[in-house]
Amino acid sequence: NLQLQQVNRTQRYLFETEGMRPVQMNAYMVIGKFWHVLVMILFAPLLILLAQFKCGRKLLLEFPRLFLAGVTSHDGPLEETVEKSEFEMILIARGWRGNELNIPPNKKVIARVNARNPVYKATSAALLLSATTIINESANMPEGGGVFTPGILFRNTNLINELQKHGITFKIECV
Repeated sequence: NLQLQQVNRTQRYLFETEGMRPVQMNAYMVIGKFWHVLVMILFAPLLILLAQFKCGRKLLLEFPRLFLAGVTSHDGPLEETVEKSEFEMILIARGWRGNELNIPPNKKVIARVNARNPVYKATSAALLLSATTIINESANMPEGGGVFTPGILFRNTNLINELQKHGITFKIECV
């Protein structure tokens, strides 16, 4: 899981460079309707099997609407469908207030990230704002070269504020 690897790399960097205690993380996906789960269970093996062979890939590319139950086609999505689309990511963290680790976790934080039109508008906004942040706020980023996770690269920048100005919302609730 790419997200888990990025979180682990970020936590390791923070531990090694700043002595911060690392968090433990698991990623889960929730599918809203049982019907969608059944479709995924039935169609995913077929798609994986077809993708393994040249003739299967040709069929998938020529008839995407048939094999993906109308979800995609060569015509692309309708503009009204794209404008109505949205996503929500909910992050739940449990831990301790302070350094008392001998008791059960006594703090819960819920973060919500939402955006409309995630396929075109939100993705392009995030990409462009990330690039301009790298250009404009390089002094707030780690020195030296190498590969950095977004959690390290953008942690001391104004990227979140810029994303919010462009319709990607971040809300934190402490429970």
